[in-house]
Amino acid sequence: MESLFFNITDTKYRVTTLFESSGEHIKRVDISNGIFFLDVQLFFHNIDTLIKNLDRMVVFCVAKYAQISIVENISKKEFVLNKNSTNTLIDTQSIDALSLYIIDKIVNIKSDSVMKSIVCEQNILEFIAHRLRLVDMVDKDLDDDELCISKSAKEILLKSYVKPPTITLLAHLCATNESKLKKVFKKVYKCTIYEYTQKLRLERANLLLREQLLNIGEIAKEVGYKYQSHFSKFFYETYGVYPKDLLKKNNLC
Repeated sequence: MESLFFNITDTKYRVTTLFESSGEHIKRVDISNGIFFLDVQLFFHNIDTLIKNLDRMVVFCVAKYAQISIVENISKKEFVLNKNSTNTLIDTQSIDALSLYIIDKIVNIKSDSVMKSIVCEQNILEFIAHRLRLVDMVDKDLDDDELCISKSAKEILLKSYVKPPTITLLAHLCATNESKLKKVFKKVYKCTIYEYTQKLRLERANLLLREQLLNIGEIAKEVGYKYQSHFSKFFYETYGVYPKDLLKKNNLC
């Protein structure tokens, strides 16, 4: 494969078919200098792909339908992705409905040819931003007490975000007072306890939307929202898309 950089003769969106046979394919889509994605559909194949400039490369890998194994030949590291999962240097969480929705926009872009590069790059940045939002970026300069309190609070919220404890009870469970708990939590996770609870609820909702086993109302109740309208409104305000838009046409909503 060509180098990732300085291999595009112009700035227009360009699709190159690298392999195609009997329903299988590998398509490379160059968006702008150094930014591209591969749309891969293969069945039980081992593909050795040489990509140069790995020292300047960040890869977001997404396995949608099957397990895949990727070997980086310089350090001999192997990354295994299970079905419905992602893997990068910092992101190893499950793939959710919003991620699949954005990927579909990238793969099936139908904008005017002059605008394809810009629109596709915007979609890819949207995908990266969403995946990074799923990762807790914790500062290194924290004392042991702050780490202990914040970790305890997070572990409790992970188990009880559907019906979270009051701040008073949460502070008691973390062996601290309300004021210190709120201050430390915001310092560590860059958001309030309420905002973090909503983050956990929406992440779970995104996974349920991907599975397509429940309708919107059932998902709303499953993650702790009493009213479907409140859930849909909050989801849209956070992600810019309504939950119903992430389901297929033959969904249950």
